[in-house]
Amino acid sequence: MTDRKKFSEARRLSRRFESFGLDCLKAGLRVRFPVRGAGMSPAIGDGDTVYVKPASEAHLCRGEIVLVRVDSGFCLRRLIRADTGRDVFITRGDYGLQDDPAVRYEQILGVAVAKDVRIGRKLMRANFRSIGGRLLLGLARGQSVVSKLLCLTDRAGRGDDCIARGSKH
Repeated sequence: MTDRKKFSEARRLSRRFESFGLDCLKAGLRVRFPVRGAGMSPAIGDGDTVYVKPASEAHLCRGEIVLVRVDSGFCLRRLIRADTGRDVFITRGDYGLQDDPAVRYEQILGVAVAKDVRIGRKLMRANFRSIGGRLLLGLARGQSVVSKLLCLTDRAGRGDDCIARGSKH
């Protein structure tokens, strides 16, 4: 499949999910979906599964990761500033250096509360705000670093390519 077809298919699925996800969030339900893109890296990477709860203006806090509706669909961004009196919210991707254009409260669809992390062979949900969740996120990052280091040592020692064994590097 060409990149253009992949992008077109991703946009179609994104629009379908946006409609369904928005209905769920308006009904007070949480949604779960795989992230596409690296705009929130390293907190949330491409392919990570994220759990989002409905936004509540009273509960929006600086530093939270919010699901925002933008012209091109929707995206996850970190809330940098919130002025509820003027209905102005400033967001930014963790990977970016510049703030995004201001959004209104009605464009904030939800707040990311957790993501799935792999610890060994187990897939576990790590809550962003809990101590246990932060511990799981730290373990997953440490496991990823150790895996990459072992792969590099294997590659240097035997000339193997770790990608063939399923490791990303």
